Amino acid sequence: MSKRISLDHFAQCCAEAEDGVALSRCGLNFYSGFGIHLVSYHGDNSEATAVQFERDLSVTDAVRWTSEILDPDQLKTSPIENLARRRMAPFYWSEVEELTRLTKTEQVYMRRLQQLRPHGGLAVHVHGPQGAAAVVNLGFGPDAPELSKNDIFTLHSAAQTAHLRYSVMMEDVEARDAGLSPREIEVLEWIATGKSNGVIAEILGISPHTVDTNVRRIFSKLEVNDRTTAAIRGLGAGLLRKPKRDRS
Repeated sequence: MSKRISLDHFAQCCAEAEDGVALSRCGLNFYSGFGIHLVSYHGDNSEATAVQFERDLSVTDAVRWTSEILDPDQLKTSPIENLARRRMAPFYWSEVEELTRLTKTEQVYMRRLQQLRPHGGLAVHVHGPQGAAAVVNLGFGPDAPELSKNDIFTLHSAAQTAHLRYSVMMEDVEARDAGLSPREIEVLEWIATGKSNGVIAEILGISPHTVDTNVRRIFSKLEVNDRTTAAIRGLGAGLLRKPKRDRS
């Protein structure tokens, strides 16, 4: 388990972060000190972009994280997310069945989660200006220590600090100007929902070749090499403010 970083040091890291990628690094470095192996961030709108980071356990000589964009439709069945949006205080995933009545679908979701994440986790609801709230999930690894009340408060404070910094980034008009055309921004928004180029072409009524061209231009302008990093960078730059709905 990594050495813990003080909350003051973390807050300074967030303040100095210039984009979402740098901000995510601050958070992952901080959470590693608590034995956390999974971090997800999902805007309160059920269809907003959801990003998940997970420790790469195949790497033993360093702390490395992988990232992916989650399917918002799958998160709609998560009782953890639904409960977190109704609560101010953090709660353990294992407490969900005590705190709310679950549907059969939600019961299946929790059983599968327990199989995939046997060490459990903590759900945190964070709040920003103009109702910009989000759910942060912190999944524990096998080396995670038992958390004290002070630890939980610290994790909640860290999640809130990062969310507020991200909210400021979202309000920075200059940060959102990445030189993308309106069409490229639209394609990026669909990329962030996990849609393939072929599906995006069908939704927008354009050819797959045109989508491929837009994706290459997006990668070049955002200086990235893959779809997940493009979505994360677009999220951090405030380019993905509006959730997309599939019109097909």
